[in-house]
Amino acid sequence: MGCTILISPWRRFSSPPTLTVAVEFLPHHTLTWVKDSDTPDGSRLELTGFLNEFVTYFAKAMNFRYRYVVSRERTFGTKLPDGSWTGMMGMLVREEADFSPGPFVLSSVRAEAAQATTEYTQGGLRILSGLTGLKIDPWGFLLPLTPLVWAITLTALLGVLFVRQLLPSCLPGRSLLRCGWSANTFSPVRVLLQQDVVWPTEWWWWERLVLGLWMLTTLVLTRSYAGNLMSLLAVRYVPQPFQTLRDVLDHPSVVMIWQKLSSYEQFLRDVKDGVFREVAELEDVGRLKFHIQTKIPESIDTLVRAAHHVLVETDVLLRNHVALDFSREGECCLVPRGDAPRLVGCCYSVTVLPA
Repeated sequence: MGCTILISPWRRFSSPPTLTVAVEFLPHHTLTWVKDSDTPDGSRLELTGFLNEFVTYFAKAMNFRYRYVVSRERTFGTKLPDGSWTGMMGMLVREEADFSPGPFVLSSVRAEAAQATTEYTQGGLRILSGLTGLKIDPWGFLLPLTPLVWAITLTALLGVLFVRQLLPSCLPGRSLLRCGWSANTFSPVRVLLQQDVVWPTEWWWWERLVLGLWMLTTLVLTRSYAGNLMSLLAVRYVPQPFQTLRDVLDHPSVVMIWQKLSSYEQFLRDVKDGVFREVAELEDVGRLKFHIQTKIPESIDTLVRAAHHVLVETDVLLRNHVALDFSREGECCLVPRGDAPRLVGCCYSVTVLPA
């Protein structure tokens, strides 16, 4: 996925005209009205951030002045069934704006409506989900070994106990029922629990051999258990409920939030099959919402943080939103997925979606 600027073909003006530039709110940007006596209505829209630097660069290179405008829908824009456009794309198509710094996601539909520059960044689509914090599992001591290893260990212990009771019954004048239980019958259990074991002088050689082999087995097992347990205790565990888009679809109640009147919404409206078709069908059951860009920070703070909504957006915008949340809250809340650096926190989980 690439992002571009929609702009007219390159040329330098001989005398500086005033061009209309369509813009929209983005994280790490400010979009405010300021007083300006030189404008007809006495105010002008002021933008700060890297998009403003783009426009300033073009203005200097192409010799023009500019003024910012926003769309009625406050969105990037989609093509409606009647052929008209909404948002900033609509302003460009209707020639209400001369160009827009976007950033716009490339698509065949948009390429038919406006001319785009060469893409200046690439990124992926990701899921932002809320986390409820560190979990304390009372059965966590079982995690160092898998259930299969626990089952095999228990089976082996019972086998050793059975053999130590069965073989003595084969001796003359003894039986399984008559040999009874001695103080050393449960020596294998004491070995497993790393307790002391007494070796009676009346033990047969095979009894010593069986218990010796069991001691070697439990030595390897307990060392592995202790090492894995130490690793689990050293690393803070933060559960991440949604690793894939399928996990969100299979959840019975979580609601997905996508950007309103964007290329993503248009894609969901047009897709015919596959997993994204299933996502589009969630709207019929109230599990799919579309929010405009200016509402997304509030949605993250109130809906996503509560862990009953997830936000699907580009990785760049999500990281900007989470970074701003860190600046406001004063704690690291980002748990990225994929090839990004891993930071353990307590508020959000970012999961990369396949292209």
